[in-house]
Amino acid sequence: MCIGMGIQAAFFPHEGVKASMVSLYAAGGLGALVLVSVFVWTKNPRFGRIMSLVLALLAVGRFAPKFFKEQQMYPAGITFFAAAIVIVLLLAGHFQGMKERKSGSE
Repeated sequence: MCIGMGIQAAFFPHEGVKASMVSLYAAGGLGALVLVSVFVWTKNPRFGRIMSLVLALLAVGRFAPKFFKEQQMYPAGITFFAAAIVIVLLLAGHFQGMKERKSGSE
């Protein structure tokens, strides 16, 4: 999603917005790091999840202010909600794993 939105911002900007190569580089970099975190997740699940969480927090930190101040749904709102969902799912998985570990050790 990040890479696709970066390509769209650079080569196919929507009406009233200039093409942005910075968006391409930033979104491409974030998307590449997300793909790396998925690969790392297969080898070292804990580090992969932490890396994914940090990347999602960075995306929320970058896009939440723009979404809440300007009520801009695209791209700020979409990126904010996607990253927030990732954070919620990662935290839910963490707490579920802790619950299972706790019940298994009793």
